[in-house]
Amino acid sequence: MKRICEVCSSRNNKILYHQRFVLPTKYFFHSGYDVAVCNNCGFVYADNIPEQEFFEEYYKEMSKKTFYLEKKIFEKSNKDTYYDKEMNKRIKFTMPIIEKHISKKDRILDVGCYTGEMLAILKNKGYKNILGIDPSDYAVKLAKKWYGIEVITASAFDDLSIGEFDFIILAHVMEHIKDLRLFIHKVSSYLAPGGKIYIESPNADNFFISKSSKFLPEHQESFQQFSVEHINFFTKTSLANLMNSLKFKKVSLATKVSVIAILSGVWQKKPVKKDKIIEGKIRKYIKESAALLKNLTAIIDKVVKNKKKIYVWGAGVHTQRMLSLTNLIHANIVAFIDSNDSYKNGKLVNKPIMSPEALKKKSKLPILISSKGYQEAILNQIKQMRLSNEIILLYDTKN
Repeated sequence: MKRICEVCSSRNNKILYHQRFVLPTKYFFHSGYDVAVCNNCGFVYADNIPEQEFFEEYYKEMSKKTFYLEKKIFEKSNKDTYYDKEMNKRIKFTMPIIEKHISKKDRILDVGCYTGEMLAILKNKGYKNILGIDPSDYAVKLAKKWYGIEVITASAFDDLSIGEFDFIILAHVMEHIKDLRLFIHKVSSYLAPGGKIYIESPNADNFFISKSSKFLPEHQESFQQFSVEHINFFTKTSLANLMNSLKFKKVSLATKVSVIAILSGVWQKKPVKKDKIIEGKIRKYIKESAALLKNLTAIIDKVVKNKKKIYVWGAGVHTQRMLSLTNLIHANIVAFIDSNDSYKNGKLVNKPIMSPEALKKKSKLPILISSKGYQEAILNQIKQMRLSNEIILLYDTKN
């Protein structure tokens, strides 16, 4: 699917590279994408990719990483595997930055925590109010088993009742998200006032190739940075542009090379100026509307009490509202009349909606005109049609 730029919303880009994968019949993700650069802001991203839901399902399953975890468990290996060494080197860079911005009393959320290594370190350092979420149920179970930390199986796009947090960690998550703006909006809804978000991702400003084994395969293999899972390629500029556009201010933003070129930043939501006047004005409007409705209700209640069969002229929003707010729904309505052909052959509260012309062949029942804006026009139409039906008005014709 064609993407717009998640940073500046431009549709104008150019393709830099076609990344393709030849897929097996089982155990695969997607067949590739186009590496595109936004002509407006310069953000580089994967274009022509599946919808976000497709990625959500993939990360729930996490077949690739689950395989490595299972292999590690079955081989009874300890915490000195290649995966753990790589993770530990990364975390050595990450933790000092995070600890500058948190206190022991803070509530901390790690989104996409996987097996919870970072939360485990925080727990051992005395941080007690920690929670992780990850879409992989298998990883969540291991996080609980290995570290005894609270992790729930969920996506950040889910509606979660988890309260607010003082610090939210997004470590190597953003490069995996298609709908970035929606994702940040969702995540920031869990931020407490004054709370901060930590974002860490590969640094596209430093996609170098090295022969040294101290670096991850991303820096040793051709085009490995354009992996099947990575669909956003951030730099300091593009990450700042994104977060600024979402009303976040930069607290810190730095780059580092550990086992991979890393970009990290701490962001805080810019304070919103509260409109202190609007609530009172809306309450005033509600009060005035209720007073007007009281007059309409009195007229409608007489019609209901009378029990006479009636036509209601008007099937639009005014009538739909009156049916909800008053006793009109209990009136002895035979049919609704409306000139709008869109309602033709339809029903409202199980009563037919007819055109005005149909009235010429019907009984001369009273007509209740349910419209303010078109009341005068309806009266003129009734006059032109020479209908002799009794007319019931909700609004004064002098106003």
